[in-house]
Amino acid sequence: MAKKVLIIGGGASGMAAAYTAARCGASVTLIDKKEQLGKKLASTGNGMCNFTNARIEASDYHTHHPEFMKRFVSRFSTQDALRFFRDLSILYTERDGYYYPANFQAQSVVSALTDSLKNLGVQVILKCNAENVEKKGAVFAVRTSQGTMAADAVILACGSEASVKDLYAFSAGRILKHLGIPAYPIYPSLTYLSGRPGDSDFEPVWAGVRVQADVSYRREDPLRPGTFRTYTEHGQLQLTETGISGIPVFQLSHTVIEDLEKGRDASVVIDFLPEFPEETLRAFFRNIRENEQRQADRPNPLTAGTLLGRWVPKKLSAVILRRTGVPASLPVHSLADADFERVLKALKAFRYVIGGHGSLQEAQAAQGGVDLSAVSDRFEVLDLPGLFITGELLDVDGPCGGYNLHFAWGSGIIAGAQAAGVEAYR
Repeated sequence: MAKKVLIIGGGASGMAAAYTAARCGASVTLIDKKEQLGKKLASTGNGMCNFTNARIEASDYHTHHPEFMKRFVSRFSTQDALRFFRDLSILYTERDGYYYPANFQAQSVVSALTDSLKNLGVQVILKCNAENVEKKGAVFAVRTSQGTMAADAVILACGSEASVKDLYAFSAGRILKHLGIPAYPIYPSLTYLSGRPGDSDFEPVWAGVRVQADVSYRREDPLRPGTFRTYTEHGQLQLTETGISGIPVFQLSHTVIEDLEKGRDASVVIDFLPEFPEETLRAFFRNIRENEQRQADRPNPLTAGTLLGRWVPKKLSAVILRRTGVPASLPVHSLADADFERVLKALKAFRYVIGGHGSLQEAQAAQGGVDLSAVSDRFEVLDLPGLFITGELLDVDGPCGGYNLHFAWGSGIIAGAQAAGVEAYR
């Protein structure tokens, strides 16, 4: 007799679990509180769905149990993810190690999954919110907004609070607490960072600027006091009225927010001209200044503001000059070495003190979640056999680049097979 598997959550992890469990012969029901499956998945990657990465390693993920992730990566690799997408008839392409559907349409992935679930006979119930899960003997009773449902196995694939507008409607936390499953506090990840109130007033000046930059964050190793590590990310930096955003900031946000939440001071250092070494810029400036000094009596000499506006966006140059105290109207031929060195430091090592960050509702992912020591390598709760937890509910989060979706697919596939009574997911 086919095992009855109930899956709570119709996102990437939940649909992967439903697809796999059904293919393994289980009778599958998938419930989701929204009016359609894969709503968050359809918008991921700006609607293009970067679904995995050519370089998937355990060290890419944040978790309190890195050994668990080493075992996971050995069980579910990039090639395994690509095989899953081939099974769904998705043609894919790779750019700089990032894998996308060939048409760059996340909706095509959602459609392929939903069509496959229908063809496999998966019962999908929408606008159905899970309220409680209890185990009675060998059977689970799941109380939902549409009545109580029974199952031999239950998979919690509810996602995280990230991007959830109504946090009260997110019932997974209450279910986990009721079941006594240990979890780490939830904080945002993959989100913007804001400046410390009162530390500066220049953000409205640079708002709207986008520039290729290196952003670095230096922190003390929590496990090795006195030892420091610097994290550096490169990419398009977005300067806003409240702070900094963009891929390099998102990549650093987990570590920065972790420190902020523990009461530690945090600041990042920005290199606005990463392609140009300091000595190159210094020599370039001196040549320009010598040329200007030879023409010092001309009526409209080159000014510091005009020169800097040719090196970086004008709004940013205004912030640099404000920070260094160099007048924008100062002729370059009168700009002293000491003044230029202050400008150079601001260009190459702009220190920005962090005082806040985006909320969970604004974040693309969440850090923290269910303690991995509470689940097996097949994502089954050790103290409640037959109950599985996958995806964003777990204490696992990765950087931008398909890492979080890779974990969602893999955990869902592995749990789906195990819930159906199949040891190996392949």
